[in-house]
Amino acid sequence: MLRLVCSLLLWLAASAAAAATAAPDNPGFYSMKLGSFDVVALSDGTHPFPVESVMVGSSAGAIAAALEREALRLPLQGSINAFLIDTGAQRILVDTGAGTLYGDCCGRIPARLRAEAFPKAVFAIVG
Repeated sequence: MLRLVCSLLLWLAASAAAAATAAPDNPGFYSMKLGSFDVVALSDGTHPFPVESVMVGSSAGAIAAALEREALRLPLQGSINAFLIDTGAQRILVDTGAGTLYGDCCGRIPARLRAEAFPKAVFAIVG
Protein backbone atom coordinates (compact mmCIF):
# COMPACT_ATOMS: atom_id res chain seq x y z
CA MET A 1 0.00 0.00 0.00
CA LEU A 2 2.81 2.43 0.91
CA ARG A 3 4.56 1.70 -2.39
CA LEU A 4 1.35 2.44 -4.29
CA VAL A 5 0.83 5.71 -2.42
CA CYS A 6 4.44 6.83 -2.98
CA SER A 7 4.21 6.02 -6.69
CA LEU A 8 0.93 7.87 -6.88
CA LEU A 9 2.40 10.98 -5.25
CA LEU A 10 5.43 10.98 -7.56
CA TRP A 11 3.19 10.75 -10.59
CA LEU A 12 0.97 13.44 -9.12
CA ALA A 13 3.89 15.85 -8.76
CA ALA A 14 5.00 15.24 -12.34
CA SER A 15 1.56 15.71 -13.89
CA ALA A 16 -0.01 18.45 -11.77
CA ALA A 17 0.16 21.07 -14.52
CA ALA A 18 -1.97 19.00 -16.89
CA ALA A 19 -4.58 17.88 -14.36
CA ALA A 20 -8.11 19.19 -14.02
CA THR A 21 -9.26 20.31 -10.59
CA ALA A 22 -11.66 18.11 -8.65
CA ALA A 23 -12.95 20.70 -6.15
CA PRO A 24 -12.65 24.45 -5.65
CA ASP A 25 -9.21 25.51 -4.44
CA ASN A 26 -8.46 28.00 -1.71
CA PRO A 27 -5.29 29.09 0.07
CA GLY A 28 -5.43 25.99 2.30
CA PHE A 29 -5.72 23.25 -0.30
CA TYR A 30 -5.27 22.37 -3.96
CA SER A 31 -7.21 19.54 -5.54
CA MET A 32 -6.90 17.63 -8.77
CA LYS A 33 -8.29 14.57 -10.49
CA LEU A 34 -5.91 11.65 -11.01
CA GLY A 35 -7.74 9.06 -13.07
CA SER A 36 -10.81 8.26 -10.99
CA PHE A 37 -9.16 9.48 -7.76
CA ASP A 38 -9.45 12.93 -6.22
CA VAL A 39 -6.15 14.05 -4.70
CA VAL A 40 -5.98 17.09 -2.43
CA ALA A 41 -2.79 18.77 -1.21
CA LEU A 42 -3.54 20.19 2.25
CA SER A 43 -1.37 23.02 3.56
CA ASP A 44 -0.28 22.57 7.16
CA GLY A 45 1.49 25.94 7.09
CA THR A 46 4.90 27.39 6.29
CA HIS A 47 8.02 27.95 8.35
CA PRO A 48 11.43 29.56 7.87
CA PHE A 49 13.48 26.91 6.04
CA PRO A 50 17.00 26.44 7.50
CA VAL A 51 18.89 26.59 4.19
CA GLU A 52 22.31 26.88 5.82
CA SER A 53 21.89 23.68 7.84
CA VAL A 54 20.27 21.69 5.01
CA MET A 55 22.77 22.50 2.26
CA VAL A 56 25.56 20.60 3.99
CA GLY A 57 28.97 20.95 2.34
CA SER A 58 28.07 24.21 0.59
CA SER A 59 29.84 27.43 1.44
CA ALA A 60 27.91 30.52 2.44
CA GLY A 61 29.01 32.09 -0.85
CA ALA A 62 27.73 29.16 -2.91
CA ILE A 63 24.39 29.28 -1.09
CA ALA A 64 24.11 33.04 -1.62
CA ALA A 65 24.95 32.66 -5.33
CA ALA A 66 22.36 29.90 -5.79
CA LEU A 67 19.68 31.97 -4.07
CA GLU A 68 20.55 35.07 -6.11
CA ARG A 69 20.44 33.06 -9.36
CA GLU A 70 16.83 32.09 -8.51
CA ALA A 71 15.92 35.61 -7.26
CA LEU A 72 15.41 34.29 -3.71
CA ARG A 73 16.35 35.78 -0.35
CA LEU A 74 16.66 34.42 3.15
CA PRO A 75 14.69 33.43 5.05
CA LEU A 76 13.03 31.02 2.62
CA GLN A 77 9.63 29.67 3.58
CA GLY A 78 9.26 25.90 3.68
CA SER A 79 5.80 24.55 2.91
CA ILE A 80 4.48 21.63 4.98
CA ASN A 81 1.81 19.61 3.15
CA ALA A 82 -0.20 16.43 3.51
CA PHE A 83 -2.20 14.69 0.79
CA LEU A 84 -5.74 13.35 0.96
CA ILE A 85 -6.56 10.70 -1.65
CA ASP A 86 -10.22 9.89 -2.24
CA THR A 87 -10.58 6.64 -4.18
CA GLY A 88 -14.36 6.81 -4.13
CA ALA A 89 -14.48 3.90 -1.69
CA GLN A 90 -11.84 5.13 0.79
CA ARG A 91 -10.09 8.30 1.88
CA ILE A 92 -6.38 7.97 2.60
CA LEU A 93 -4.40 10.69 4.35
CA VAL A 94 -0.70 10.72 3.41
CA ASP A 95 1.20 12.43 6.23
CA THR A 96 -0.36 14.43 9.03
CA GLY A 97 1.67 17.65 8.83
CA ALA A 98 4.12 19.09 11.35
CA GLY A 99 1.71 19.87 14.15
CA THR A 100 3.54 22.12 16.60
CA LEU A 101 7.05 20.93 15.63
CA TYR A 102 7.95 24.36 14.15
CA GLY A 103 5.84 26.41 16.54
CA ASP A 104 2.49 28.03 15.84
CA CYS A 105 3.15 28.41 12.10
CA CYS A 106 1.82 24.94 11.34
CA GLY A 107 -0.72 22.46 12.66
CA ARG A 108 -3.52 23.38 10.26
CA ILE A 109 -4.27 19.89 8.88
CA PRO A 110 -7.08 19.10 11.38
CA ALA A 111 -8.87 22.34 10.47
CA ARG A 112 -8.40 21.64 6.74
CA LEU A 113 -9.95 18.18 7.19
CA ARG A 114 -12.89 19.64 9.11
CA ALA A 115 -13.58 22.10 6.29
CA GLU A 116 -16.89 21.69 4.55
CA ALA A 117 -15.16 20.40 1.41
CA PHE A 118 -14.01 17.21 3.22
CA PRO A 119 -17.06 15.87 5.08
CA LYS A 120 -16.26 12.11 4.89
CA ALA A 121 -14.11 10.28 7.43
CA VAL A 122 -10.50 9.25 6.62
CA PHE A 123 -10.12 5.47 6.21
CA ALA A 124 -6.32 5.17 6.56
CA ILE A 125 -3.34 7.34 7.46
CA VAL A 126 0.06 6.72 5.82
CA GLY A 127 3.13 8.60 6.90
